[in-house]
Amino acid sequence: MSDGAMGASNQREPQSGRLSDVLPIAAVTFVALLGFGAFIPVFPYFGRSLNASDGAVTLTMAAYSLGQFISAPFWGRLSDKYGRKPILIAGTCAAAVAYIFVANAKSIEMLFAARLFGGLMAGNIAAAFAAASDISTPAHRAKAMGILGAAFGLGFIFGPFLGGELAGHNPTPDALAHVAYAAAGMNALAALATLFIFRETLKPAARVIRERAHRFSVLAGRKRLQTLTIVSFMVTTAFGMMEASMGFLAADRFDWTPRDLGHLFAVVGILSVIMQGGAIGRLTKALGETQLLIGGLAIMTIGLVITGFAEAPGHAYLAAIFLAVGSAVTNPTLTTLSSFEASEDERGSVLGVVQSAASLGRVAGPALGGTLYGTIAQSAPFLTGAAIAILSAILIGLALKGHPPHQRQIGDPES
Repeated sequence: MSDGAMGASNQREPQSGRLSDVLPIAAVTFVALLGFGAFIPVFPYFGRSLNASDGAVTLTMAAYSLGQFISAPFWGRLSDKYGRKPILIAGTCAAAVAYIFVANAKSIEMLFAARLFGGLMAGNIAAAFAAASDISTPAHRAKAMGILGAAFGLGFIFGPFLGGELAGHNPTPDALAHVAYAAAGMNALAALATLFIFRETLKPAARVIRERAHRFSVLAGRKRLQTLTIVSFMVTTAFGMMEASMGFLAADRFDWTPRDLGHLFAVVGILSVIMQGGAIGRLTKALGETQLLIGGLAIMTIGLVITGFAEAPGHAYLAAIFLAVGSAVTNPTLTTLSSFEASEDERGSVLGVVQSAASLGRVAGPALGGTLYGTIAQSAPFLTGAAIAILSAILIGLALKGHPPHQRQIGDPES
């Protein structure tokens, strides 16, 4: 019998069904993502300023996610035992330290080590989603995840824009280091915000001490959750290939600078906020989580194909519209579907495992994307990602067809 089934009889109601309770979580997440987003448009230039090859730069980009893949289940178990707040604080404080290391990196090896350390200490993302799940009822969880996703989107509006402006059109090593220091300051601010405005969402009665187990043991006998975890890996791999290669594509085809790239990511962020902050709740009611996820993957596929064939800046912005809408629908819906497969006292562990799979995708994506970009063709990472997105939609359709997730109860038999 699965952990979800054993917890079915003791399923507890969320502390509150009011989605306004998600806003403090979203505020803390926004500040943390602001620092993370500031570094996105400058990373390819930072790596090249250290005289590293494009392949080495993409591998270094993946180092953060490698660390996150290793540590995510550990942080998930800790959040189930001690609550979400201490994990959020630890993650944002560690991120601040990691960015200081980044600012002082003098070689690609030092930059890799700094990124790896940041990933190993990053338990805050899974803890934030678990907290949002704690305080939302099943019927409203998609909207709660959408609000949290909107906070991510806002971070990706102002973060990349700020990072691009700080780096400017002439990205010297000193200017790039200033962006890393700014990211460190934003994460330190997020830690303070968590300390003073975040209220713990996991009630003491729901906290459990779990024995150390294989990272994916929670998936045993749970076919829907297995499929969702695999799809999380695949989708993140596809998107990671795009993210890792986009900076190189923009520089090589359009002669863009970090500032130009920051403006593009700001557009992506604006669209994500519009989708996740208001539209996703209504779309979920109209289509259901499964159909919405398949639709999001289809839209993402279109964006990846357009990116692969982009020959002008206008094409990049057109692709950004599809990529923003597709990811804004896909990511929170995947998290919502995964949360429905967990009982209250194991959400941290389940979402930690799903986050771990996504982190592995963020390792595989940049590594594969950089290799395809440098050895096959500039369009190869994007077209390969499109094929992965299509396959993900097929898997979801086969695994979840006929099972409205918001109507299921934990422990329902897999069919």
